[in-house]
Amino acid sequence: MRVTNTMLTNNSLVNMQKTKSNYLTYLEQYSTQKKISKPSDDPIIAVRSLKYRTSMSELEQYTKKNIPDAMSWMDTTEKALTQVNDMLTYMNGYCVQAAQDSYELEDRDTIIDTLKQYKEFIYNQQLNQDYAGRYVFAGYRTDTEMMFKEDQSHQTYSIVENQVPADISQDKYVYGGAVYTAGKSAEDYANMAPELRECYKITLSYDELDTTNNPSNPEEYKDYVTISYTDADGNPVKVTAKTMSVAEMPQNTAYNLEINGVGADGAVFIPETGELIIGDNLYEDIKKTEGYSISYNKTEFTTQNVRPEHYFDCTVYDAVTEETINYSNPDEQNIDYQINFGQMLTVNTLGNESISLGIGRTIDNIVTASNDLSAAKDALASVEKRIAETSLDAVDANGNNIVESLTRLKEELETEITLKTTILHEAFGAGLTDVKKYQNEVNTSLSDLGARYKRLQLTESKLEKLQVSYEELLSTNEDVDIGEAYIKYTEADLLYQASLSATSKLLGNSLLDFI
Repeated sequence: MRVTNTMLTNNSLVNMQKTKSNYLTYLEQYSTQKKISKPSDDPIIAVRSLKYRTSMSELEQYTKKNIPDAMSWMDTTEKALTQVNDMLTYMNGYCVQAAQDSYELEDRDTIIDTLKQYKEFIYNQQLNQDYAGRYVFAGYRTDTEMMFKEDQSHQTYSIVENQVPADISQDKYVYGGAVYTAGKSAEDYANMAPELRECYKITLSYDELDTTNNPSNPEEYKDYVTISYTDADGNPVKVTAKTMSVAEMPQNTAYNLEINGVGADGAVFIPETGELIIGDNLYEDIKKTEGYSISYNKTEFTTQNVRPEHYFDCTVYDAVTEETINYSNPDEQNIDYQINFGQMLTVNTLGNESISLGIGRTIDNIVTASNDLSAAKDALASVEKRIAETSLDAVDANGNNIVESLTRLKEELETEITLKTTILHEAFGAGLTDVKKYQNEVNTSLSDLGARYKRLQLTESKLEKLQVSYEELLSTNEDVDIGEAYIKYTEADLLYQASLSATSKLLGNSLLDFI
């Protein structure tokens, strides 16, 4: 085979080009400290890098955004629930103090004022807690505050409140009682003697309720409040309560179901207090069930009221816009954050599962009992003043001795005060039981929140380690060993210089040099 100078020249240039290409590759690796500069250099490395970087981007979303945001939300919730728990502890202590016989009414009034402040603190500040403009206890409606911002009376809420038999209380009340009336004799007052009786009572979450199903026509559907349940035989039962306002029930006559024509199978609804007095037979039926529901309406709301849509299934009719809005499933509004690959975590705690509206109603019952006792004492003071200002032999138009009649009235009022003092003591005693129950609900929510928070912390720790692992894998896949890169770069440089020298010597001679 004849080898020509041209062949030698071409082969030399090709080999020199290969050496030069290797030299350039190692130069780029040494200067960039990366194995490749474009995907075509090594598609396998490029694909792996793309996968690693995608995973690292997702990890950064979880560790830098989702998890910190979830932690902040849960921290805000935890602080609010902890403060509610502290307030309930204080309330428990005050109820213990006020239940003691040594406390005078004035002392109890001071305690009641404090309890009312705690109630306002729990609802207006803690239940209404927000995080970055989102209300943490409001479920999906994070843009809707838990409390009404202002008093309103143009929207009628039709509320369905679910309760369990344990929510029915057996309360004592003072039935009857003497009231000063000119012309009454001592015997008349004696016949008005107050009695301490018992009843079964359902306390709704709101007071000042509507007396009709149709606000525009108070006479339409007056008896509309219903108790619905399924009896022991599986049959649906609906009981319509008889509506009786406070004005229609002097001296607690509404509590007497017999004289109101209701009987042991029925119930009386008192809209001002938001209470249902139920008969013995009805109670026996309900206590055999797993639960019951009560339907009622409320139009008048104040800034001290919680918005019903956060706690109950309800329908709202707006008298101004004539629009109707339905709210449902307040118990199923979990806000889930994705905190890991395919892993979700509920970050919110619902207000209706943690902070009961019964807290406020317990305080309301104590306030009512205290006001009743104060009214009785005021009535007694007024009678004592009349006795002091009346002549011993003075008689009224009916010939009754006024002092004798007033003295009997005084005795009946003293008896009434004794009975109402007992009622107030029992209201504080019931407050102890109720506060403990509400505190257990708060603690249960705190425990659940703590368990979820711990899970979040463990996930964060795991992802941080995984992030380090991915960074190492990415570095192993992309980065060159700087020492090895330098050696290869130096070798390539020497080979390139040698190829230049050899090629220059070869190309410098031709056949003409030997002729």
